[in-house]
Amino acid sequence: MKKVEFEGSVEFAMTTGMVPWGDHSEFAHTIEGTALAFTDSYNEEEAGRVTLRLVSVTEVINRGESLHLVCDADSAVLEAAYWALFDEKGETKEDLDIEPGWNSLLYIESIEAEPEYQETTLAVRLIETAIAIFCSDGLVIAVEEAFDLTIEEWRQLGFKRIAGSEFVFRDQLRVNPYGEGSAD
Repeated sequence: MKKVEFEGSVEFAMTTGMVPWGDHSEFAHTIEGTALAFTDSYNEEEAGRVTLRLVSVTEVINRGESLHLVCDADSAVLEAAYWALFDEKGETKEDLDIEPGWNSLLYIESIEAEPEYQETTLAVRLIETAIAIFCSDGLVIAVEEAFDLTIEEWRQLGFKRIAGSEFVFRDQLRVNPYGEGSAD
């Protein structure tokens, strides 16, 4: 069943302490977004919400901190995401073929849609917008089963599964391997 196109906007909000951060957990920031749908009467109504976790990896490195300790201090799921992406030396796993030079890690924590927007492209649009705004040159990760997306929708978004884990990821420094015009 093809989902109905979603048109609207999203309002993001984030609160964080000012640098320098003194605790490992302060390098990970919660971002809350409210999706607004454009109605037929040219008004907006709330269609859903998105919650993101943004890790400022460049700041972690510049301050001589450990990315693993930052992920561990934030949550069990972010620590699990770390181990899905990185080896015991703290390097990205070779089989994931991640381009060097990325500077942030965006974890898509949750997306909730109001009942009348559940059969629309709202979730895909929220993910695309969050990546474009907060992680245009980083790594994006999500728990695949946490969202009501098809394999084709994950592919459309450029995500790949991480073998042996519950995660999918997208390397923003690579072209979508499933996109039109790709060699795959």
